[in-house]
Amino acid sequence: MHGVRQQLAIAHNLLKEKKKKPVLHAEDEFELLKTLYTSTETTFPHERYRVQLALIMQLAGITGNRPAALLAVRYRHIKVTLLPDPEGGEQPRVLIEIVFHHTKGYLGEKDAYVIPFHALFAAASDYFTISEEQALADTTLRPQMTNLEIVTSMELPTGPYTFRRGNGQALDNSNAQRNIILQHHSSSVFQKNYASRYMPDTQAAYRGLKPQTALMRAASGMSRTIDPRRPRKLNIAQQAEVDRHPEVRLFRRKLKSLLQTFQNQKRSIASMKGPSYTIIIDKPIKLIAI
Repeated sequence: MHGVRQQLAIAHNLLKEKKKKPVLHAEDEFELLKTLYTSTETTFPHERYRVQLALIMQLAGITGNRPAALLAVRYRHIKVTLLPDPEGGEQPRVLIEIVFHHTKGYLGEKDAYVIPFHALFAAASDYFTISEEQALADTTLRPQMTNLEIVTSMELPTGPYTFRRGNGQALDNSNAQRNIILQHHSSSVFQKNYASRYMPDTQAAYRGLKPQTALMRAASGMSRTIDPRRPRKLNIAQQAEVDRHPEVRLFRRKLKSLLQTFQNQKRSIASMKGPSYTIIIDKPIKLIAI
């Protein structure tokens, strides 16, 4: 089996480059939140979804947790405390602490850890509530993030792990803390799977100059790819052209026939699902946007 992937890639003219792993900074998160609350194209079955999505995105960036760990947070994991202002102010400071238990169990169970949030988060938390009856599902979270990225006109894909990579990069100077927060057994996991391939200011390092940190951050962030002119949907003429395409019409006839067969047999598509198979096709496949 050695080299099978390479052989298949050559035989079928497949791309061998690794998938891009974009990093989402706090300023990129701001652009997504701005779109979430101001765009008429971000609609939800219930407005609770909007505030839940905003909360999950902020938690993802601040904590660097995987989506499953974020969606597993319950009220019993949250502690709110009033602390005397360490700077001598009259008003106490609000501290919110979340204990994360449901982390990835690869290589054994890991210890729970606490992430603190201070006043800036507390001020916004008055508007965020989590339903006591129904938790936000991962299958709902990911499509909502994808739609938000499309409406914001970002070129790079947005998902829970873009926030996680952004958190890891922000903590890159503290390997020990980063490994605890991201639940990695060593720094090699971050280097292989999370570290940005966009290099820092090597020019300044080589020449002994002051690093252009703000410029490098802007250059490596996802906000750089925002382009309001980017086409996001077909116009009427383009849609009509797609509808007339022979292959599209053929596939739609097949779909209609299959649906009719299921209805006649009083069965659903889900009930016909069988085991997965790998099929090797000896000719190129044309992908048609519909």
